[in-house]
Amino acid sequence: MTAPFQRKEGAGISSIGDGGHMRGERFFRTGHRPRRSTTTRWLVRAGCSVLLLTATVGPGRASAASADAPVTCGSVVTASVTLTGDLTCPGDALIVGADNVTIDLAGHTLRGAGTGTGVQVSPQGTAWTGTVIRDGRIEGFATSVGDDALTPHITVGLRDMTIAGGPVKLRGGAWPELSISGSSLRRCEVDAVDARQVRLTIDGCTLHRVSARSTYTTLTSSRVISGGLSFNENNAGLVTGNVFDNAPISADNNSWNFVLRDNVFKNADIAVRAGWAPGTLVEDNTFKNNSIGVYGDRSDATIARNRFIGNRTAGIYVRNSTSSTSSFIDNVFKGNGRDPSGLTDEAGHPVRGAIHIGRGSSPITLTGNVGKHNAGYFVWITPPAGVIDGGGNRGRPCGPQPLPLICH
Repeated sequence: MTAPFQRKEGAGISSIGDGGHMRGERFFRTGHRPRRSTTTRWLVRAGCSVLLLTATVGPGRASAASADAPVTCGSVVTASVTLTGDLTCPGDALIVGADNVTIDLAGHTLRGAGTGTGVQVSPQGTAWTGTVIRDGRIEGFATSVGDDALTPHITVGLRDMTIAGGPVKLRGGAWPELSISGSSLRRCEVDAVDARQVRLTIDGCTLHRVSARSTYTTLTSSRVISGGLSFNENNAGLVTGNVFDNAPISADNNSWNFVLRDNVFKNADIAVRAGWAPGTLVEDNTFKNNSIGVYGDRSDATIARNRFIGNRTAGIYVRNSTSSTSSFIDNVFKGNGRDPSGLTDEAGHPVRGAIHIGRGSSPITLTGNVGKHNAGYFVWITPPAGVIDGGGNRGRPCGPQPLPLICH
């Protein structure tokens, strides 16, 4: 039987071409011999050409590792390998066992039976760096790629991967780095990511669900479809240049300095929910055909230069304003509030229109906002909530009167 993996030889640049053309992606490798366990080094000195050993990553897992031999289900991989066929495993598939290992699936599939991990990147808290998994599909595992414990500082990169079923899961002890990227959206599709205490970077992918807690997160140039993103206790999160289709974002529980820029949010109930997220910046986005574009509760947000188009209940609904630094600047609201959900604020007033501010202990500054063809109110501010008129707000009606805000 032909072994599904072969050991990769040659220089430190790994690439796969179509018709011999280089894709041009560089993967870091070193020329020195990977670190091995004491048992492995002893067997090498004994002159063994194929090394078979019992894995130390968990009970009942038989693994193989070799300087020359192929690698199969349950193996500890200590040098870069290339898949030559699909590999189906009843438990764990592969276990990373050295620094700078590239697992090249070469268009093939690692397939599980509903249990185990597709690729374990840090068994028992090891600290392997430079792991790259690329160009293939992982499906059917309880965890597709990840660790079984809190990990010290490691680096893991997923390149041009399709990952279905179990999540990519990394929970760090010293800020490991996880990057997921694709050369096109079709070549990078991930069902779920579960990250904690991680530096997470995702670029050029199709995603469904991302949960990030105590994480530095950057999400760029991706599509998020029929799922959502949940950010908890994050710092300096950056989400830019993405499309969210029926995929709401929530940023809550002390998520500081969160930036949403140049995204499209559509077809969600609440597209962006900002809870206690000090320093949130929402700018240059498009919100269309949601029920509510932005929902704020105790949020400290600057919402600037966004377009709110055809959101059925409201463009922006602030349930409770508690920060005097919140401001809405130069936003455009068109055709919002035409099919309201029946939602009311805490004082019982219907939420409908462009901007609805409910209960608040701190005023919000409104400057240069424009409303056209909205049903309900252009701006509604429930007494005794406050507002600071920054000038240049154009749209009608504003209420209830008397209101310290001029709407031209």
